[in-house]
Amino acid sequence: MARDFSRQLLDALEQYTDEVVETVEEAVDDVGKHGREEWKQAAPKRTGAYRRSIKLKKMKSNGVFRVTIYSDAPYHRLTHLLEFGHKARDGSMVKAQPHIAQVEQDVTQELEDILTEVLKG
Repeated sequence: MARDFSRQLLDALEQYTDEVVETVEEAVDDVGKHGREEWKQAAPKRTGAYRRSIKLKKMKSNGVFRVTIYSDAPYHRLTHLLEFGHKARDGSMVKAQPHIAQVEQDVTQELEDILTEVLKG
């Protein structure tokens, strides 16, 4: 009888774990897509090439699901310069156009809220 109970308990925990993992993967995917679109909207636009270079990469390794939002080559070099400003060729300073930090904060908070809600019940 004790074996039956422990087997049922293990089955229930495995089912709960599978559901949580699936929900977390969906949440990470959705928040990643939302973050990419938010970054594209916040990015400075001169020709639009930098905005078009913003990509989303999904990875799963050792049970960890990860989404990376990045700017593809050759515009990946612009992210730091645009976000923090830089010195121009003539020696003057180019004003920063922060657009990534706020998106990062928003996406992190959104994912945290979703995961908290899912894990509470």
